[in-house]
Amino acid sequence: MIENTPETAETTGAAETIETIETAGNIAQYTVTEISAAVRAQLEHDFSHIIVLGEVSKPHHAASGHVYFTLKDHNAILHAVCWKSLASRLGKKIKDGESVACTGRLTAYAGQSRYQLIIEDLRPVGRGQLLAQIEERRKKLAAEGLFDETRKKNLPILPARIGVITSPTGAVRHDIQRRLNERTPRSLVLAPVAVQGTNAEAEIIAALEQMNALPAHERPEVIILARGGGSFEDLMPFNGEALVRAIAASEIPIIAAIGHETDTTLADLAADIRAPTPTAAADDVVPLRHEQIQRLAALMHEGLERLYRRLTAQRQQIQALIRGLAGIPRLLEGARQRLDEYDQRRRSLQRNQFERRTNRLTELQLRLGRQQPQEKILRRRTHFDTLRTRLRGEMILAPRRQYLRGQARLLDGLSFPQTLARGFALVQTTDGHTITQAAATSAGQILRLHFNDGTVPVHVQGETQARKKTKKALPTKKQNTLFS
Repeated sequence: MIENTPETAETTGAAETIETIETAGNIAQYTVTEISAAVRAQLEHDFSHIIVLGEVSKPHHAASGHVYFTLKDHNAILHAVCWKSLASRLGKKIKDGESVACTGRLTAYAGQSRYQLIIEDLRPVGRGQLLAQIEERRKKLAAEGLFDETRKKNLPILPARIGVITSPTGAVRHDIQRRLNERTPRSLVLAPVAVQGTNAEAEIIAALEQMNALPAHERPEVIILARGGGSFEDLMPFNGEALVRAIAASEIPIIAAIGHETDTTLADLAADIRAPTPTAAADDVVPLRHEQIQRLAALMHEGLERLYRRLTAQRQQIQALIRGLAGIPRLLEGARQRLDEYDQRRRSLQRNQFERRTNRLTELQLRLGRQQPQEKILRRRTHFDTLRTRLRGEMILAPRRQYLRGQARLLDGLSFPQTLARGFALVQTTDGHTITQAAATSAGQILRLHFNDGTVPVHVQGETQARKKTKKALPTKKQNTLFS
């Protein structure tokens, strides 16, 4: 690691002189030193006082007392320098993997063309902050129901295949295998994964999804997710939200055995069963052989006891019934007597009902005889003949009625009111005599002209002469009346 002390950090400007080269256009020209100085000035201007959170990686404690290391997260690294003056005040060495919050300024180291953080204060990120984040995440996932007991699945009684997701190099896998062999050997489906570090959560999720996607004849009936003890930071992958959701979505029941008995992660809360240790998880999956034999024996004994008690109770019940059968004849005596009484009452009711119906039938026959339907039919036939004769008469009189209606309309048209309505007038004297000829009037005579809508008095002036028209006398002919 190249040291970078405060004395050597400043650039003196005693660099080699590079001859300026003529170029076309207005492209700016810089020396390497000028570029480095410009980058450094820009970084120190824009990032003069910042706080950077990260994980310490590969710390190098130089003989001078300075400490050089890199800060990293999931995606990037940043070189950092802690001068001796600050390192001596920290009171402890900076350790690899420690999460820290570094306050300082960003600068450039020209000797290696890299930017780095000059640390002015360094504080470890306490567990309090991580615990607060985990608690906030726990509340969020609990509100979604991912930790509810109602959604957790029951373990199979004696699974044929058991899935194990754990580190390929740790002792956990061998502990589970040995424990299963001691109890009841089962077929194992192993999924080696990283159980700490940045890739651990993603590998565990992938293993869970792969086991759930296996064909039915290869799929494990239960999964043990296990790792040995570790620091709080080592167990952080098991507090990931994505892992919790993957555990909740698994169709296969999951037993979580993570860390020591006192360690509790969000994965433990989401799992169907939480075991304090990996060995205890194997105990939860399968029982001991002799325990199974003892349990079967106990079940058989309990079953026989229940069967014996049930048979005894039924035997006692049958004996009580047999004792009760001895008194059945006496019980039947009363029943026979009541049956005879019911039979007599039934017969009496039948006789009474038969007599009532016979009397009713006789009455109906008498009423039917009084009705004499033959006479009624004869009367109806006579009435029908009468109506038919009247109908024929109506058919003959219909044309005559029509003729009479026409004559009545003609007569009505020749009536006095109708005549006046057509423009004619009635001439009368004042005393009511009708004047039909002009010769019947005289000069100075007052007449009354009757019109359709009223009477008008008129005064005759001058002499009137009747013009006599000679007409050839027509032979008289007798006029028929309307009723001839």
